[in-house]
Amino acid sequence: MLKITPFKKHHAEACAHIMASNPLWQRYNVTEEKALRLFMSSPNDEAARIDVALLDEDEPMGFIWYYIRGTFFSGGYIRLVGVSTEHKRLGIGTALMDIAETTISQHTPDTFLLASDFNTAAHAFYRQHGYQHVGQLPDFAMHGITELIFWKRTS
Repeated sequence: MLKITPFKKHHAEACAHIMASNPLWQRYNVTEEKALRLFMSSPNDEAARIDVALLDEDEPMGFIWYYIRGTFFSGGYIRLVGVSTEHKRLGIGTALMDIAETTISQHTPDTFLLASDFNTAAHAFYRQHGYQHVGQLPDFAMHGITELIFWKRTS
């Protein structure tokens, strides 16, 4: 049974492994060590949330890191979404997005996220979930990669 629960520090290693084993983040030079540092230093900001997807209370199979407000003054922002390679196409990404969007929509009708220009599977996933491509940021996260800006209004 899939369960979405708030991130705890003991989830950090599994979440770091999910990131580091993904070819997308490898392209950004993310290693397991870098990812672990990122999760261990997760912000205490009241607007920040990380939720993890668990199967039968086991190791995380996926995570979503998001902010309920602050983007363009008031919009929510989905920073990172990751699902382990062996658990893709089981609805975990959708369940994580649903949790984040529901939480964000309690604070603002607008949600934003970025996706790498080469990540066409993510573009299709976000469009399926009602996001529109509204702009781009060349060389924003890494030289030579353009980040596409996606936006969704929930009301």
